[in-house]
Amino acid sequence: MNFKKSTNAIFSSLAQVAFSNKPINGLLILFAIFFVSPFGAVGAFIGALAGVASIRPNYRENNISWSLGILGYNPAILGIIWGNTLSRLDSKSILFLPFIFLCIAIDRHTRPYFERLNIPPLAFSSLITAWICEILFLLFGDSFWIASNTISFGSIGPIICVSLVAIVLILEAPFPAFLSILMVSVFSFISGQLITSNWIGPVSLWGFTVAPAFFCCYAIFLPNSRIGFKTGILATLSSSLIWIVFYLFNFKWVPEPLMMPFVLGTWISMHFMLRNKDKSKLSLNPLVWECVRKIKEIKKTGGNTIVLSGAGISTASGIPDYTSGVWLPRGDSVTEYEYNNFLTVPLSRKKYWSACSNFKNISSKSLPNIAHKVLADLEKKGLINGIVTQNVDGLHQKAGSENVIELHGNIQKIKCLNCQHETSWPQLARWENSEMVCDICNGLLKPSVIAIGENLNINDWETSKEIFRTCDCLIVIGTQLKISSVSELVADARRNSARIIVINPSSTGMPIFDGDTYLPFPSEKVLPSVSLLLE
Repeated sequence: MNFKKSTNAIFSSLAQVAFSNKPINGLLILFAIFFVSPFGAVGAFIGALAGVASIRPNYRENNISWSLGILGYNPAILGIIWGNTLSRLDSKSILFLPFIFLCIAIDRHTRPYFERLNIPPLAFSSLITAWICEILFLLFGDSFWIASNTISFGSIGPIICVSLVAIVLILEAPFPAFLSILMVSVFSFISGQLITSNWIGPVSLWGFTVAPAFFCCYAIFLPNSRIGFKTGILATLSSSLIWIVFYLFNFKWVPEPLMMPFVLGTWISMHFMLRNKDKSKLSLNPLVWECVRKIKEIKKTGGNTIVLSGAGISTASGIPDYTSGVWLPRGDSVTEYEYNNFLTVPLSRKKYWSACSNFKNISSKSLPNIAHKVLADLEKKGLINGIVTQNVDGLHQKAGSENVIELHGNIQKIKCLNCQHETSWPQLARWENSEMVCDICNGLLKPSVIAIGENLNINDWETSKEIFRTCDCLIVIGTQLKISSVSELVADARRNSARIIVINPSSTGMPIFDGDTYLPFPSEKVLPSVSLLLE
């Protein structure tokens, strides 16, 4: 495994402590921890290292969770919590590593359940492991929280720590960070000046466990969206209420709350805000966040975002892939339907008309699915500037999209190969008994879709080439890019340094480069979540 990638993953894990994934921020967080608890910093580093190393090497190369440091987050948190115990430098310190691996095991086995519930795991495994540690220490007549051999930097230590954490938050998301810091500052002032009963416990701990609820919802999980802001406010209120209840009732028979108010408050708010939203299924996926970030940045700079769609976007509407051969009679070869055979073999013409008629009947009864509707809505909002599609079903237009170029034609029309006049399909299947010829020039009529071996419409092709040469962001949806013409269009976009987003559950015929965002999910699941975060 590449040493640089492994190191980046470790520091990305540490950055996750402050809801970032940038390695440089992880280094700042490590320094921040060091200035309040040097042993906590050692524990955090060991925890992050163990979490990153726990994934087998053959799974690391293309594992997005590993590269973002997500799998080292909980062990790093547990390492910070173990700071006091590690500072003793006694025999109990050797228990640290077994508990780190217990934390990793809990995280690995519970994460799929959280994904199904559509809530983030957060610090669940480190919280559970810390409580187990505290209870076991008490059972053996010891306190998990007693420290010795402490290294103090005096009053300057917490100031440096808070300042570094604030810098990381601001670098990650300036506006949410400003609101979070303002929230803590105002409440700390009110608590210190007006509240004498200390009814919320230590305000510094309140800030540490409650304030992150707003930031992680608004800046990370539902980034910079209206629903993210609302969820963040609700998470802060929920977390505060849980914290206050804990201190008002003084539950001395339970372990320290630690991050429990933050975790529960965030879960409650996200479940409430997203409970009836089918379109939120992938809203917590980091790849979706990256997709949204690129679209927003292009919009902010006034650039153009173009969509290239293929058959995969229409399968949820019940339309089979036009080139798959599903719509052909059993036993027929696709080669019988090539353009040259249509021109020269009467039987091939008859078969071509019949196959296209079958496909037309299917697409005529089909309705746009949620993916088509989302793209139409994004076009109305100016977030995408147009669609170039390989599909012939017309569902983009049915959904309301206006700027659509149909590279391969439209199955609802027929055209004359001589004078290019387009018209509607005949009511009767005349092709079964006679040749289909133009009423104007007597040229051959053909369904207005591109057959294998047929040239694309020159005007549509040149317009598409120009669009792709000048676009700033390209979203490729539901196509494997195995046709040379569309591969050429994508290459044009790359030459313009366009940002590339690929949404397709199966592999593509085009390599995915560093800097591309590849979402291996169906478009009807990805695009609704993208739309939610763009609101």
